[in-house]
Amino acid sequence: MTGANVTSESGVARSAWRPETDTVKLRRNAILTVALAFLGWMMVWTDGNLVLIMYPNVMPYVYAGFPSYLWVPMFSGMLFISFLAAWIGSLIVGPLMDRYGRKSLFQVTILGTALFSGFQYLITNFWNWTGLRSIDQLLNNSEWSVGGTMVTETVSKRARGIALAIMQSGFVAGYATAALIVHFVIPAFPAGQGFRYAFLISVFPAVVIAIARYWVRDPPRYEAMRALKKAKRANDAATVEAIEQVYPADDVRAVRATYVQILSRDQVRKSLALAFWSFMLAGIGIALLTFMPLYMLFFKGVTDYTGLYAIALYATIPAYLLNGFVANYIGAKYSAILFAIVEVIGIFIFIQPSVTGFNTTFFSFLLFSWGLNGAFASTIRMNTESFPTRARGTGSAWVNAWYSFGFAIWPAIFGGFAIPMFAGTSFFASYSGALNFITLSASQWASVLTWYAAVPMIITIIVCLVGIPYVSGRAELEEISK
Repeated sequence: MTGANVTSESGVARSAWRPETDTVKLRRNAILTVALAFLGWMMVWTDGNLVLIMYPNVMPYVYAGFPSYLWVPMFSGMLFISFLAAWIGSLIVGPLMDRYGRKSLFQVTILGTALFSGFQYLITNFWNWTGLRSIDQLLNNSEWSVGGTMVTETVSKRARGIALAIMQSGFVAGYATAALIVHFVIPAFPAGQGFRYAFLISVFPAVVIAIARYWVRDPPRYEAMRALKKAKRANDAATVEAIEQVYPADDVRAVRATYVQILSRDQVRKSLALAFWSFMLAGIGIALLTFMPLYMLFFKGVTDYTGLYAIALYATIPAYLLNGFVANYIGAKYSAILFAIVEVIGIFIFIQPSVTGFNTTFFSFLLFSWGLNGAFASTIRMNTESFPTRARGTGSAWVNAWYSFGFAIWPAIFGGFAIPMFAGTSFFASYSGALNFITLSASQWASVLTWYAAVPMIITIIVCLVGIPYVSGRAELEEISK
């Protein structure tokens, strides 16, 4: 709490600020915050997976005026534009989170995502679908950093790992929710109408989240930091001192612009290294998840690759939870590296010619998926632990922005450069019928995955090892960075 200073009998000013000491309230707030962050991340990926699952149903009605061979590159272009919007959105959301609060920006990102996801009921052409997806993504992907920051700042240091793992598993819940919506809604309506009602349904979870939001408060350490900044600007030394006794902070830097803080001499190395890590991990991951089904279909003998994906995805939930425990002992940095190594091993096994059929392909893909998702769980922890509370919103959103930028760039690198290059043709020829992706040989596919996925991830692991500082998994946030 904050309030006017009071004066003691000796005439010395004392601060009216007092930390929250009610352990029941603090514990209840922590539990509700984790639940809310889980629901938020679930909703974000319900929205994202609805688009990825339904686009074959949507394209014939939205892209009807264009030749069919242009539909896939048009859809890819829409994703590229929307993820660039997500990149811009994250860069904007970070400072707003530090200024106006984590809870407020959480509500803005979730309600904005819900509304513009629902507005897709009205889409009729490439332009209005691209516009709605871009506005949706402007807010959508920022939720990862907002929810992660709320959880990191609210739960105790002992529970931080498992709490973030629970939040991250909302991705799987989102996929399941989207799959259930598509399974039941699309067949229930006439052709060309089912996908519209599926988009409309995606609005309703936001009502629950918006209501739940009123039972959750901003993290106490964030409220204290906001009070400290206010007191510092007002030259209220008593309040600054009182807050710093509970939450040690650099009160001089706290009042500077938050981007200046995260790019200052003591923060810039980890800010850039974390951005690079996030860009590579997310970008390569989404590119592989996009193009691996083609490899499975034509060279692994796996026709039910959607079933394989779903089973493997649900099987990665233990990877999230395992990461939560492992990172407590070896730190998020080394946990991220460990899981990224598992991801690379999975890629190398996947491309072996002897790996064919459902079972062996599933095993290699499961290793890849375990590694990728375990590394993601470590990444949100690194992003939010590494920065001081005075600029944590900006720092975590800065890293999240490069995650979104990776989503935009890496699939384009794969589809527009890597695959056509190994096939000896141009990007447009690969879509025009002169050459289809399936004419790549198994060895050419293996080369693409080796040189544009496995090797870049090895380089990324080295950068993480050198550039990202080690943070103890059991350290208090103020011990990590003030």
